[in-house]
Amino acid sequence: MALVTRRKPGPGKIVIGIIAVIVIIMLYYVLPKHQAETEAFEKLSQLPAPVVQSSQKAADRFQLPWELLAASFQVRLEHGLIDSYPEDADIIKTAARLAGSKGIDRSEIVRKLGFSRQLAGEIAARAKILQSRSFILSPVYGFPYKILLHYTDTWGADREGGKRKHEGTDIFAVEGTPIYSVSEGKVEKLGWNRLGGERVGVRGKDGIYYYYAHMSRINPALKVGLTVTAGSLLGYTGHSGDAISTPDHLHFGMQLPNGAWINPYNFLRYWEGSMDRSRA
Repeated sequence: MALVTRRKPGPGKIVIGIIAVIVIIMLYYVLPKHQAETEAFEKLSQLPAPVVQSSQKAADRFQLPWELLAASFQVRLEHGLIDSYPEDADIIKTAARLAGSKGIDRSEIVRKLGFSRQLAGEIAARAKILQSRSFILSPVYGFPYKILLHYTDTWGADREGGKRKHEGTDIFAVEGTPIYSVSEGKVEKLGWNRLGGERVGVRGKDGIYYYYAHMSRINPALKVGLTVTAGSLLGYTGHSGDAISTPDHLHFGMQLPNGAWINPYNFLRYWEGSMDRSRA
């Protein structure tokens, strides 16, 4: 009888096996978390600032989560059940019907709004998604300028002849206008890069990377690792980097911890509105 010997797997096969295990773990645990985080911020970024502000005001009046109000409009808009986000009066009417809804419950939505269980379930799920990251729409954050300025939503616009897309919002101001941190965090990057020119990168306490580019000069008191608060001076408006031939402006970007960039436009509009309210 011939003896059968089993060869031990070589180092190459062991490495491949380890890589396969890591990939499986990522598919089951890491990627869903990555997608959930991106989805939450993307859905929040789609809410117009006036709708958020009116929803927060109405929700406070009727003692319910404002995210539930916003979700009821956002989901219906996606389904084509309404043509646009509502005005203040309709937001207040919906809040009054939902009055006293302490949590986000599908049965409550069915009973108080008369929606189908399927639609109510989508609204409840969306409200929870919004609620998971809605801290970003709060007075803790500030606008990067102390004055009102011009900017539009240019997210996704072509840059360099279509080689890349615009991943931020450009806020136009006179050269030398001071720029301030929108959040608490630590300075992570400082100085020159090819596209951003003189730029400051702040890792917020929330984990988001806030990118301030095209400055004429940076606040000399800043150092990598320094803690800043919302309202800390970061630098001054300019047109450095690839903005050399454009009007002076700040390129403001927001990158999630998972590496995804999100549209900051509606967040800026909300923070700008908070500045208006504080002056009232």
